[in-house]
Amino acid sequence: MTRKTTLEKNHLALVEFLLLSKHEVVAIGGLHGLTPMQSLALLALDEPRSMHELRHVFNCDPSNVTGIIDGLERKGLAARGTHAEDRRIKQIQLNKKGVKARQAIVHELAGKRSYILAKLSDAEAETFIGLLQKITT
Repeated sequence: MTRKTTLEKNHLALVEFLLLSKHEVVAIGGLHGLTPMQSLALLALDEPRSMHELRHVFNCDPSNVTGIIDGLERKGLAARGTHAEDRRIKQIQLNKKGVKARQAIVHELAGKRSYILAKLSDAEAETFIGLLQKITT
């Protein structure tokens, strides 16, 4: 097998993993009354982020981010605020209810409902997560 074929195979495997992961996040988020994008946004808000940052995370139009955040605000999970250094920047932050909902979803993702990483031994999972962190940081 050539290096190009191996890289193509690896990228296709990563895409399949991402799709499975997204499916799991969306399913669990749905149990909490969240839309698919609200579920992903809730997980992305591990710390306050600007609307601009979220637009880049989701690679979408600013109006889509506005709709997602509007929904989280209506559900009492997040609030818009101003950036500490630039008041023109709208900063999105989870409130207490949002933090609890995020923790519940993360807990469920890591718990018995998680069928993706359950196929790995503890050592394999640790290696896999280490490699993912190396790729993403």
